[in-house]
Amino acid sequence: MKTIKTMLVGVAILFFFACDELTDSLDTPKEVDITTTYTGVLNIGVPEVFENPDESSMVTEYGGLDLIGNPDVADVIGTPEQIKNVEVVRVKYEYKNFSGNVDTDLENGSFQFTENIYGSYPIPDVNIAESDLLGTVYSLSGDFSPMNESINRSKILVYLMQATATHNPATFQVVVSFTLRLKVEVDPF
Repeated sequence: MKTIKTMLVGVAILFFFACDELTDSLDTPKEVDITTTYTGVLNIGVPEVFENPDESSMVTEYGGLDLIGNPDVADVIGTPEQIKNVEVVRVKYEYKNFSGNVDTDLENGSFQFTENIYGSYPIPDVNIAESDLLGTVYSLSGDFSPMNESINRSKILVYLMQATATHNPATFQVVVSFTLRLKVEVDPF
């Protein structure tokens, strides 16, 4: 009987110390990585030049990604204050909803981020109607670390697409998808 009491006291002491370790572990916030995608749409309209419809026009359109104001953030992570780090993993774009002159091409184009402070990412020359018809998806390549620094500072990323459009008129959309890796602080239970 004395052996059983000794064992029960030993188990109780072990359980007591194990509960303290478990409680301490549950009280400490943890950081987890969440990968998510945010999509923006640039609506482009290239007006007709009546004197010469084959004349080229410069196209510039701005967009923005606001992590704090984005309702999807709450669905994925809770509150924006929990975001500890943001990393842009991939940027893809595609042309959609084209209408206009089927010979419209975009030439000498680029994406720029945070008002051109952080460099330019060139995009290939393309026939918009054909790209839309085929559903072609393009990816930007290059060093995203300056973009990461900007979005970590303000939780906002301003971007623009700029190119020369030929054979006007045309309207279309550029759908831009940002794949982000968010380091988020998660509250314990």
